[in-house]
Parts: sequence; C-alpha cells; structure tokens
Amino acid sequence: MAEADVTLLAPADELAEKAHHPHPGESSDYAEARKKLLAEEVELRRHLERVAAQRRAQLGDAGRDEMFLQRRQVAPFLEKHQT
Repeated sequence: MAEADVTLLAPADELAEKAHHPHPGESSDYAEARKKLLAEEVELRRHLERVAAQRRAQLGDAGRDEMFLQRRQVAPFLEKHQT
C-alpha cells in the first residue's frame, strides 16, 4: 500500500465542518465541540496511518510475512479468551 501524500488531504477541521450534521436542539457550543473532536479523530487516524506506513517500510517483505504468521497464532488465542 502506498503512503498517502498528506499535501493532497483536506485539512481535518475542514472535513469536520463538512461532515457536521446538527442534532435537534444542540447548542452552538456542543456543535463546536463535536466538530473539534471529529477533527482530532481525523488527525489521529492520519497519524496512525503514517506510523503503520513507517512500520511497513521498515519490515520489508520478510517482516510482513512474519507479522502475518504471528497474527494467525494470536487470533485463535484472542477468540478463545474473549468474554
């Protein structure tokens, strides 16, 4: 997967503004807080993707194969021990 060019991404606060759909009776303070939180969530997801891209670049093909095998071993354990 290619790393996204952050210069092509819309600013997080702009996306939050576009995505805002007012709830009936919400105050302007509440609406503003929701938009700020959404913008922070967008930035968090972008940061997580940048870290994941760095990890993928560092691991290379052999590392990805090893990580896949580890996940196959961990997944059954997690499924067995979920409450």
